[in-house]
Amino acid sequence: MSHQVISYLLNNKNLKKRLQFQLVLQCAPFLKGLRAACIISLRGELCAELAETLKNTDICYAILNQAGDRYLVFFYREAAFTAYLSHSEVREFLYRYGYDNFPIEDVMNHLKKRIALFFGDDEKFPHEMGVVLGYPIADVEGFIAYGGRNCLFSGYWKVYDNLQQAKRTFGMYDRAKVCAVNEFVAGKPIEKIACA
Repeated sequence: MSHQVISYLLNNKNLKKRLQFQLVLQCAPFLKGLRAACIISLRGELCAELAETLKNTDICYAILNQAGDRYLVFFYREAAFTAYLSHSEVREFLYRYGYDNFPIEDVMNHLKKRIALFFGDDEKFPHEMGVVLGYPIADVEGFIAYGGRNCLFSGYWKVYDNLQQAKRTFGMYDRAKVCAVNEFVAGKPIEKIACA
């Protein structure tokens, strides 16, 4: 897809269409069921359209932070995200960052607090967000240990371990994005594109 088409769709006057395209462009691996969660930043006018846009899907969302007219929005499917949070290695990692209850609402509330502390300049960036988003724990630990430097590869996240698996995953994500964008351009509604 050309940069002109992407620019046109992201600047479309129809807010619902613009929101749908941003979701398709930035959340395709999540929409296609390859990830349990995703996160994007939205302008307030688009954020106001979320409930209507997602009403015929199984997608839930939580606003993690607001800065001016920008909202940090976390998207998830309840069953998939609950299953992901039930993994012992995920819980053990998150426990180190103060997460001690794992119902989704508790995880979101603690993440909101950690993000608020960061934006208030009281805390370092909450890198555990990578694990909450489903990035491999070894890669999040590598990112923290090396301060984001010395990675093996950089794609949807910075890779510090198991490069071949990461490249396969990135390839699947790329294919999901092409598929979702093509479906959107062909006129498919978001509830049909968002089929896990």
